[in-house]
Amino acid sequence: MGRIKILNEGSGRKKVSVRFRDSDHFDSSHYIHKYYLSSEEREKLFPVDIIALQMCIESDDQISLWEGVIPAVLPDCTILYRDIGLVKHVDGDLVRCALLAILNYQNDLHAELTPEEVRAALNLNEWLREYEKTLLAKQLSIEEELRNCLRGNDPFMVDYEIELKIDFYLREDDSFCNNEDAHKHDWDSDSALMCCHKFISSREMKNPDYYDDFNDMCFRAHRNPVYQAQHCELFHELTEHCDVPHKHLIRIGIISAEFEVLYQNMVDIDLAGERIIAKQQDTWQGKLIDHG
Repeated sequence: MGRIKILNEGSGRKKVSVRFRDSDHFDSSHYIHKYYLSSEEREKLFPVDIIALQMCIESDDQISLWEGVIPAVLPDCTILYRDIGLVKHVDGDLVRCALLAILNYQNDLHAELTPEEVRAALNLNEWLREYEKTLLAKQLSIEEELRNCLRGNDPFMVDYEIELKIDFYLREDDSFCNNEDAHKHDWDSDSALMCCHKFISSREMKNPDYYDDFNDMCFRAHRNPVYQAQHCELFHELTEHCDVPHKHLIRIGIISAEFEVLYQNMVDIDLAGERIIAKQQDTWQGKLIDHG
């Protein structure tokens, strides 16, 4: 709720304030926008609008999506994007479409899984656990090479950053991929991209307790068997932060990993004299930064 503010407006129209850049977050609103709205609705709404409209409407005590009932007539809403200074007016019919999409998503999120869906989710979790170890080992290897460059007085480098990005894609035979409208007004311009996760820091990798259970739901007796298993961090991020329903994990067909290394340089300059004095910093003023 920290990024969404409900504002008072004198008329019957509801008003809510959000940050436009939050549309880039891979969370439930992003997922709903991609897979639960029609192409016409995606054209009129941004991902951040989904949860904003929900919060705006549910500020009325008489409306609750958890009860599974959406009134036939809903008020218009005004969305203020406070970080870019723009305003959007959403009519009640489109508000209702957004709430129906949220309701359908929540039904899938809490639906009972078929045996095939349970097996797919558990198999994915176990495979990701091993894949995660492979990726972390590779990242540590890259980091050691970069640290050696710093120790060897590389003429350019004073520091570095490593980013590991994991993308999850639908199977090629998924019905959504074969829908000719799937790509229209898709926020990512890639209808098959389910979610994107930027991976952990090397400090966490070196923690001996890192591979402990990431299943923080504490639902060992939950009727969903997936909650009865230990979860690796990637599986946790995929389902609890990117908000992909367990029911949909069977749809995953491709997982891609991409390392990006940033070689960083910094120069101190003095412009007070007749001529500029420039001196390259030496590994952040001579200190080898401990990334781990």
